[in-house]
Amino acid sequence: MNIYVYSVSCSKYNKKNNQIIINELMKTYNDLQLYSFDDFLNDNKILNMDIDHLIVSGGDGVLHRIVNHLKNKLDQITFGYIPMGTANDFAHNYHLDCKNIKESIDIIKSNNVINIPLINLNDNLVLYGISMGKMSNVSINTSKKSKKILHKFIYKLKGIKYMFSKKVDVLYKDLNSNEEKIYHVKALLIFKTKYLGGVRIAKKINEQITLVTIKNIFSLIKLFIFGRFMNIKNLKESEFELICDSVWCVDGELIDLKKAKISYNQNKIRLLSKNT
Repeated sequence: MNIYVYSVSCSKYNKKNNQIIINELMKTYNDLQLYSFDDFLNDNKILNMDIDHLIVSGGDGVLHRIVNHLKNKLDQITFGYIPMGTANDFAHNYHLDCKNIKESIDIIKSNNVINIPLINLNDNLVLYGISMGKMSNVSINTSKKSKKILHKFIYKLKGIKYMFSKKVDVLYKDLNSNEEKIYHVKALLIFKTKYLGGVRIAKKINEQITLVTIKNIFSLIKLFIFGRFMNIKNLKESEFELICDSVWCVDGELIDLKKAKISYNQNKIRLLSKNT
């Protein structure tokens, strides 16, 4: 079975483009089943279906929730992704943030599959990034109207605004070496991506998990302007723990957490992409 899931709440969604996507996908998949994002998550029968291809149109948070919804059968599914979010960090990272819908559909039709490593965060799977601190509110608390007008630039403005909020304490514990450290920061970022907020901060994808601390507005500006030249800390492929009583954001989705164990997941998702 082949399924197409679309989210109407994303900043770049409109009915005309969605119909174009449906028409094109039906030329490729004869048995294509259509679901809105909410209907897909609420239909428990899907968990028992044999899914060959699952095409998602939405933002990074939408893809995050769908992958987690199907995490017990990821080895059976090939994912296609048509980015309709604002920053589309995951899409940028794997050459999916195309100039137009036709390019996105062409990637899906090419049937070129790559394997994407995942991160474990307690019972959740993470596609590319975790953040904590006040800045984690940026993507969630920005109105859809503002995103449509200013696109990813609105994230930079909101990020600067949150730099004047209070700092938070984050306890970092390496569970292999027993190393402990307390970070007193505006925000702490854990990611394995070369893009943040739709802005490139690294020359290439780093398969190691990277930790970045944002202590003030100057470190935020430094990250986005000079990030690709910075010596940012790469964490080894070991399990570590974070404890922080603040807002957590995972792949663009708010997560209700205070404590989390983080490590690489042995599973990968099969993603239709350009050659990387």
